[in-house]
Amino acid sequence: MFKKILAPVDSSQTALNAAKYAVTLARSAGASVTLMYVMEIPYEIISYGGGDLILDQMAAEGSKLLDRVKNACDTGDVVLETKFVHGFAANEILLEQKNGYDLIVIGNRGMGEIKGFLLGSVSRKVICHADCPVLVIK
Repeated sequence: MFKKILAPVDSSQTALNAAKYAVTLARSAGASVTLMYVMEIPYEIISYGGGDLILDQMAAEGSKLLDRVKNACDTGDVVLETKFVHGFAANEILLEQKNGYDLIVIGNRGMGEIKGFLLGSVSRKVICHADCPVLVIK
């Protein structure tokens, strides 16, 4: 069945629901879970530079988020790792899943309805391009 589950997270409730579901599924399957947070760096910071303080604050918030999600999950005997990367969320998730994951458990929407419609959602891109099964949680 599943041995290695990837659970990308952001600050949304659906991401937290997905992480909790991934841990529950991992417990019944004897699998491990990796919680993954992707810090997307705003274009303005890259192009204009001088944003070290902002990047440091963003990184600290991302680390706190991973800790909060990890602490919110009833891990029990499930091996739970965290991974923090920089880049575009869908691209980084798809790159990470090539490291032997059997399943991706992801929230259905982490951003507002209009923004998600205009830009395309991360979960939609992951569903379309992943090499493993993707379970979408509301």
